[in-house]
Amino acid sequence: MNVFRAARQHLYRMLFGTAASFVFVVVFERFFGHSSIPFAICTVVLFAMATGMWKYNCPRCGSNLFMRGGIPLPWPNAKCSNCGLELDRTEPPATTP
Repeated sequence: MNVFRAARQHLYRMLFGTAASFVFVVVFERFFGHSSIPFAICTVVLFAMATGMWKYNCPRCGSNLFMRGGIPLPWPNAKCSNCGLELDRTEPPATTP
């Protein structure tokens, strides 16, 4: 699996985790009343999940797929912002001998 697909799967896991956290907080508030504890739990869990984004780097130059000019964004780059490598290709680029 190439690095772009793995980074995109990380994005989908984060989207699912965010939606599940929202549902968890709403259900907790509905049945047990207002509390900051479920929000704090979801914040810690989502923060821990988000730290996984730092392992998706360009294989050529090492630039992170989620960073654009020093700003982290939630979706990965299909083309490296540093060296221009197409990261969504399934086969390596052709080289001439």
